[in-house]
Amino acid sequence: MTANIIDSAREEAKIVEENARNRIKDACKRWINRDFNAIPGSLIEKAYPVETLNDGEGLELLAGGRYECPDCGIDSDEIFDEPTNRYRCECGWEGTFEELNHVGAEYAYPAGWGTLFNPSNSSDDDWLRDNAQEVAKVGFLVYDCDETGILLGIDGGGYDFYEAHWTPLYKLRGLRWHDTD
Repeated sequence: MTANIIDSAREEAKIVEENARNRIKDACKRWINRDFNAIPGSLIEKAYPVETLNDGEGLELLAGGRYECPDCGIDSDEIFDEPTNRYRCECGWEGTFEELNHVGAEYAYPAGWGTLFNPSNSSDDDWLRDNAQEVAKVGFLVYDCDETGILLGIDGGGYDFYEAHWTPLYKLRGLRWHDTD
């Protein structure tokens, strides 16, 4: 009988946890659908060809994407030395994150997924710009565009973007709309 009570409590805890995840995901979807404009990547690519990226004219990649050794091009993930919090490459180069070459999108320019997202709310735009490095850590490419402001891109495909990117961004942003539903 005690085992049945424990099993029942575990099942109930799983249901409560799943409901909480669903409330957060639903609130996150409402945030994205209401407060972000979807812009085709092909439109950005035509307006700002890749060779003009970061030239001071129109579109700048603030954070996200791939970084590599400035001497030999090895991906930064392969040369990070966690104990020293520095990058050490087999070619002999050693340095900090700021000294790496910022390559940008790994799969396609401006992002692997064919849509970029522009916040329609100026407080979101300001927050995303001020926290670009943190936003990149949850998997976004963060662009600043003269014409639109911040653009978010996802350099991937074939998985749940809400679970992998948008929900972590919602939490990072400190939103709690799921508590008021």
